[in-house]
Amino acid sequence: MIVASISNITKSYPSITVLDSVRLAVKKGEKIGFVGANGTGKTTLLEIICGLTEPDSGSIDIVRGLNIKYLPQSITDSFDGASTIGLSIFDFVKGGLEKLESLKAEIADLEHRMANEEVSNADKIRYSEALHSFQMLGGYGLESKVEKVAAGLGFPKQMLDTPVDILSGGEKNRAALARILVANPELMLLDEPSNHLDIEGIEFLENYISSSPASAIIVSHDRRFLDRTVDKIWEIYAANIKVFKGNYSRYLDDKLKNEEQEIKAYIQQQEFIRRTEKFIQKNIAGQKTKQAQSRRKVLARIKRKEKPHGADKSIGIRFSEVARSDRIVCKFDDVKFSYDTKPILKKTDLAIERGDRIGLLGKNGTGKTTILELLLNNIKPIAGEISLGKKINIGYYCQTRTEFDPRDRVIDVIARVLPELTEGKLRDFLGGFLFRGEDVFRIIGTFSGGQQSRLALALLMAQNPNFLVLDEPTNHLDIPSREALEDALEDYGGTLLVVSHDRYFLDSVIEKIFLLENESIKSYLGDYSYFEEKKREMMRLAEVKEKKTVKQTPLPKPKIKRINPLIINKAREEINALEIKLEQIYNDLESSEYASDWTRLKTLQDEKDDIEQELLILYEKLDNLTSDENRN
Repeated sequence: MIVASISNITKSYPSITVLDSVRLAVKKGEKIGFVGANGTGKTTLLEIICGLTEPDSGSIDIVRGLNIKYLPQSITDSFDGASTIGLSIFDFVKGGLEKLESLKAEIADLEHRMANEEVSNADKIRYSEALHSFQMLGGYGLESKVEKVAAGLGFPKQMLDTPVDILSGGEKNRAALARILVANPELMLLDEPSNHLDIEGIEFLENYISSSPASAIIVSHDRRFLDRTVDKIWEIYAANIKVFKGNYSRYLDDKLKNEEQEIKAYIQQQEFIRRTEKFIQKNIAGQKTKQAQSRRKVLARIKRKEKPHGADKSIGIRFSEVARSDRIVCKFDDVKFSYDTKPILKKTDLAIERGDRIGLLGKNGTGKTTILELLLNNIKPIAGEISLGKKINIGYYCQTRTEFDPRDRVIDVIARVLPELTEGKLRDFLGGFLFRGEDVFRIIGTFSGGQQSRLALALLMAQNPNFLVLDEPTNHLDIPSREALEDALEDYGGTLLVVSHDRYFLDSVIEKIFLLENESIKSYLGDYSYFEEKKREMMRLAEVKEKKTVKQTPLPKPKIKRINPLIINKAREEINALEIKLEQIYNDLESSEYASDWTRLKTLQDEKDDIEQELLILYEKLDNLTSDENRN
């Protein structure tokens, strides 16, 4: 069943047409990922569907009474037809259930009138119907549902009384998303819903969307999120939208095959046109005039193919060879930090070595950006010492674009870092980041978030740092720009510390994880997928252990039985052998011999984990054996 039909929609702005005779359909329960470069019209189409923007021509046909909810990229003091001013998070999120709230008020009014014997038989019938509807819509579980969704998106129960007015922009977005999820709409229009979520929040949203019966159109640059939530892709390019079946990974495969065929056909036609024009130019006034005229007619009738999407240039990011730094790039010794009464770190030791590629993970609010600020010496620890090695040139990419004066021109920003370059060379450099023509003389304040992010990356390249500190570098970047950044970082020869919730990006660029939780930092070898699998494995083991504990029933007291001392000796020998092996693995992990052999280090880490688990079992077994022996 089609719930929304888009017929010949066209939309233009003074300098560009973003949608040209677009025809699409949304089926019931369908989850659609909407992808394309920044500024190509994705948000415009969402706004047209939900009625916030009028198309120049065409129509949108929506099933009568369809409950549609739209999440924009930023939230103002008014959202979903209601003011956020004066509301707590709980009341704001709960407000998405207009029908339930209306039923609840009606039921309360009828009950009040019934208590005063002011009701008719019709009122009594209506009361029964309202109660039934309230129950069927889950009204009695309303509070627990609000708390569950809010917690999943990063608002614990103790925070739900917080006024929405005082929340940050990202927190308001999360609250608005919670309001939409609680409302159970039939069609969700979500514009970058994962932008302000930590990884746990993204995983919660993935599960929620996947299990929801609602239809959804999701604009996102998070490739793993799209892989786990959608079954169709809309790709917008040059004001047209192509439809691909399957998730994002399948879309990439199909798109590549299509582009290869389109590029081949385009190149063949261009070659034919070039040869034909050359023949006409050479022979139009010679002996082969008739042939040249004939070919000119053929050329005039040819429908020329447009340049395929895959033939376009993407952002060109490449780091130069970087200067060699000290082996220890940065070190925390007994570092402690807190904001007033909120602790961030308690006596933490860590070291970042030359060539490390580290992802700093942690839930929202745990202090990841604070760790970066401490490292950069922008704030001071309240105890302990933070030291940087020698010959360290730090390049810092922050979440907010505070490094720019919005009144500056693009070319001026790079000229300050590379004063030796001529204007022509500066324009060539900026062209690699898609700043071409008059764009290089534009004022930065007129650019979008994605364009400013590209300029920030250009500034990093110009500085040629040997220690990159990146705080959410993929925010505001479209997928081609993210892929270009990944390729550049794969070839980067310096040290990398990155905060990101883009799991696909993390898998591409990191080889070690710092996990910030409970005011301390733990280190794990491997990329994000390896870390995620180990985390799930530990959760499965914990669940199995818990189930075994629950299923245990009291057993009759066993008869006293003598323990064979050979069994105890065997257990001790096994423990001793494993402890020796574990000590050797510890030495190997700390040895410089394997410092850059990540495959070997992963193998050693796996062996260490397995042996430690086996030792725990043997320790418990030996304790039981010796305690039984002592009782005897």
